[in-house]
Amino acid sequence: MVITKGNKINISENFTMDEIYSASRGQGDSFIFSDSCINALQYVRTYFKQPITITSTIRSKEYNTSIGGSTRSQHITGNAVDWVFSNDTNKNFEIFYRELLSGGDFVRSLLGYGILGIGIYKRTSNSGIFCHFDDGKSSLNKRKEITAWDSRKIIDWGNIRFDSTFVRNLRLSPKEPLAKKSKYDLFMNKLRSMSNEEIFKTIMR
Repeated sequence: MVITKGNKINISENFTMDEIYSASRGQGDSFIFSDSCINALQYVRTYFKQPITITSTIRSKEYNTSIGGSTRSQHITGNAVDWVFSNDTNKNFEIFYRELLSGGDFVRSLLGYGILGIGIYKRTSNSGIFCHFDDGKSSLNKRKEITAWDSRKIIDWGNIRFDSTFVRNLRLSPKEPLAKKSKYDLFMNKLRSMSNEEIFKTIMR
């Protein structure tokens, strides 16, 4: 999807284009951003019924280097998003983490939306946690299968770590289209493929 500066249009039920742009660093007035990440964020927002704050989207190479990011980061090409639950309580992330570990419909649906990278990190500013999603399509680092990691030294919830080894043992396939698209999802996907002129004509009908 093309993201433009200062555009407050809703690109999903709960997220605006401006939220995606505001979390970018070192970009111009517009850039291409992953539809899969947007859809997955909306899925998590709807599933947990909790507001989400987007903390990082696309980054310039210079900015990414300045914060110690990988030279092959999916963020550089607009294929990744970092986010937190807005109320910033670890309780919501505990529920989220346990859903990942269950290997059930929740994590399978994330794959169905096209997410191939899931990372858990401890925030440096406080004791909170943030999550990373990416679609694995970056030209700098294409993923062939689901990759997961938890960078925390100590696991807060139980003794099982959500990582690539754990995911491989679940035998999940990113090709499984288990996330059923609602009519709203289908409409938004169609809208994203339309030009501004086509959108205007659709609205004025």
